[in-house]
Amino acid sequence: MKITVFHTDEYFVNVFTAFLTRKRPDIELFCFTSEDAARQALAAGRTDLVLSEEGFLEDCAAGRSYIRLGMTTYMPKENGAGSLNIYQRASVLLEDFNRIVSVCADGKQEKTSGGRLLAVYSTEGGSGKTTVSYLTAVQAAKRTKTAYWNLELLPVTDNLYQLEFPHTMEELMFERQNGSDIRSLLYDTLRVNADGVYVMPSVQTCGNYRDMDSQLVNEFCSLMYQLGIEQVIIDLPSGLSRFSDELLLGCSRIVWVFSDTPCGRKKEERVKQDPSLTRLLPKSCFVRNSCASQSSAAGVTAAFPRSSTLSTAGLISTVLEVNPDFVNGCLAILQEE
Repeated sequence: MKITVFHTDEYFVNVFTAFLTRKRPDIELFCFTSEDAARQALAAGRTDLVLSEEGFLEDCAAGRSYIRLGMTTYMPKENGAGSLNIYQRASVLLEDFNRIVSVCADGKQEKTSGGRLLAVYSTEGGSGKTTVSYLTAVQAAKRTKTAYWNLELLPVTDNLYQLEFPHTMEELMFERQNGSDIRSLLYDTLRVNADGVYVMPSVQTCGNYRDMDSQLVNEFCSLMYQLGIEQVIIDLPSGLSRFSDELLLGCSRIVWVFSDTPCGRKKEERVKQDPSLTRLLPKSCFVRNSCASQSSAAGVTAAFPRSSTLSTAGLISTVLEVNPDFVNGCLAILQEE
């Protein structure tokens, strides 16, 4: 693949192209700091992709994919340009670059919606739903770009897996309500943590939580897909509501979590037999948590054992390093997708 790179900062061009040449020797690069020279080269030769400082060369990139070099990343859309954030960590930059190149090389346009949305849900409080949902996100992040979003009311487990966010969910909701373009704000907010998971901030007040609806969640998920996220795992609040019902209907896959107790087993059976939930069952899988023995796995997709690590570890993802049963359970959930 032939790529033209243009930027007025000569130092940046040298560093950026040396980085790409080392990481992607299969790509042929043509690098310029002079706009006139870049225009002449584009007019005279064949280039598949143009990476350019924002505000330059877009008018002469007809028939080629055009990617702006700036502060955000989003994939090229039909009849439009994409963008690459050049101010991020090198490993993430390379990941975004490779994805953009893949999209352009295949001649496919990135979908503005339609990424995988996995909802983790339970009608039982204290089932371990958040543990299962986050550990599944950690495992998923090893093979695809995954975001985790806790949609519970006032979650108190943020310190186990989240970073310090530059913006709050309340800020995002406020800017959206004002009609602002929140894509850049969302990109700046969505940060990857030590487990390789992109994490969304949670709503911090009951008052703002009342303004959370399925339309907002779907809109933010669509924006995340545009930013290159391939899978979003949402941790839904326990209990049935219009909010959760609409999200369950629209998601790609539902993971029902119940404890391996008489109460949990009873709730699980009622869900499976409830005629009003029949429409959800074809895209559902069931898991049991805090299981006493492997025999508890019968009739469900995954069974998570009781683990003392969860109560003592600073990060709940530590359990994946010491307990293969948790890894296998997460993989079983993901294989059901």
